[in-house]
Amino acid sequence: METRDLQTFLAVAASGSITKAADMLGRSQPAVTRTIQELEAELGFELLHRIGRRVQLSEEGVAFEEEARRLLMSFTELAARAKMIAAGRGRILQIVTTSAIGTGLIPT
Repeated sequence: METRDLQTFLAVAASGSITKAADMLGRSQPAVTRTIQELEAELGFELLHRIGRRVQLSEEGVAFEEEARRLLMSFTELAARAKMIAAGRGRILQIVTTSAIGTGLIPT
C-alpha cells in the first residue's frame, strides 16, 4: 500500500465517482479502477459499492477512509517537518541559565 493508493481512494470517496477522481488526479479511469481493485485485494474487503457510474463507500470503506485521511495528514506533517529540519529551522535550541533566572523565564 502506497500513499498514492490512499490518495486515489480518498479522491474516489470525495467525488463519489471513479471518473471524476481520475480527472482530479490526472490519471486514466482504468488506472484508478485498477488501484482501487488492488487496494481492496490487499485489504481483503470491499471499499466501494458500485451503483452504475457512481460509487458509495461500504461500511468498511467509511472506517478505512477515516484512517487513510489521518495517515495522509501525518505524512504531510512529516514532510513539512523534514523540510524545516533540512532548512535548519527544526534544530533544538538549548538555553543554559541559572535555576533562579530560568525558573522565571521558562515555563515548566
